[in-house]
Amino acid sequence: MGKSYFLPMNTLLKNANIVCKDKVVAGSLAVENGKIASVGKIPARAKADAVVDCRGLYVLPGFFESHFHGIAHFDFYGGTDPVTHEHTGSYDDAIARIMEYLPRIGVTSALLSSYTAEREKMEVFFREARKYRDRPHPGHARLRGLDLEGNFLKDPLFAGAQDPDKVFEPDIDLFEEWQELSGGGIVKALIAPEWGESAFTLIRHMAKKGLFPSVGHTGCTRDQLLKAHDCGTRVVVHTGNGPMSQNFKTGGALDGIFELGPRLYGEVICDLCHVHPHWINTFLKCFSQKRTLAISDAGHTTCAGLKEGDEVGGCLVKNGALWIKNKVNTLAGSVTPLSGGFRNMINLFTSDRKAYFQEGIDRPYSLDEALPRLSRLYSLNAAELMGLDGEIGSVARGKSADLIVAEIKGSPGRYGFSIRKVFVAGVEAVS
Repeated sequence: MGKSYFLPMNTLLKNANIVCKDKVVAGSLAVENGKIASVGKIPARAKADAVVDCRGLYVLPGFFESHFHGIAHFDFYGGTDPVTHEHTGSYDDAIARIMEYLPRIGVTSALLSSYTAEREKMEVFFREARKYRDRPHPGHARLRGLDLEGNFLKDPLFAGAQDPDKVFEPDIDLFEEWQELSGGGIVKALIAPEWGESAFTLIRHMAKKGLFPSVGHTGCTRDQLLKAHDCGTRVVVHTGNGPMSQNFKTGGALDGIFELGPRLYGEVICDLCHVHPHWINTFLKCFSQKRTLAISDAGHTTCAGLKEGDEVGGCLVKNGALWIKNKVNTLAGSVTPLSGGFRNMINLFTSDRKAYFQEGIDRPYSLDEALPRLSRLYSLNAAELMGLDGEIGSVARGKSADLIVAEIKGSPGRYGFSIRKVFVAGVEAVS
């Protein structure tokens, strides 16, 4: 797909099926100076420098990827070919390469996530992120902040694919040192509650600053999770993965999560491999559709040309995910991009809505019922969490023209989803 950084004064997307916050509207959408000027009926006097005929296509809000580590050979620290292991890029261009690629999969805003790494690597990441955020990058997805996933986990049993030898005890001074290096870029951080008071102290510190402490990769008790929430934890990292503690005696992390329910935001990986479809539906019931964050947890192996059965550094590609060969039933990440998860969820919503802990099965949604709900999971909820919903997250007059033009064809449970164009602040990034 080619790229264009030309921004017309006025752009008209006509004859579209426009996915708005609560419904699908047939009509046209006008963009002026990077913002949505009108939706549905366009004033007769409106003039367009560029006209795109979207007959038979859908216009959706750009995706907000709130948890991923990289894409197409690059992660937060550099570039590596996943098959040959050859170095394909350095840290000083990794973030730019990632953010430039993201619109190809419909992502227009993102939080870039770290994983466990040496202190020196983390410091390089923060410096490079600061440099990137200080420069304009037309046509790139917009970097909305940094997400620290593995740095403050504790129990090796719950580390998953993270390296438990490269973790740090939660510490305000360390956090603020990293925050200064990043230019205030860190907005979200996983802090395992089982650290005890050091964890709760950092959680309170972040919450007071309007940041987002998260929980995951944790062996904490139910009571520790509830205390973390009282201190300010608001996001559950890739729910059902990590893993997370649970027991039927004193209770673990999952027990606390179900107790808190929609008082938390819950991330869910929708490659249908990390989380079984019926558990996805169950987590949607737990957090509610207004508090679920659909994520990819993608890394440098995603969109890197891997095929089923390929071996990558002790992992095996199977069913759209990376499985660690020497650990039983343990995943190293997804190779399904966010756009693939969106397709999966269209088909889940229109065919199989079975969830646990309830009588009966909810009826499938029609396509036009499903799309606004899914746009909430993939775009609006993350924007609301971060207080950006006045600017992005849905298709509405006055908001930034972060838009996907896509073809959706098929039948319930068997829809295809193909991206045709992507605009970031009115700039055509993918065509």
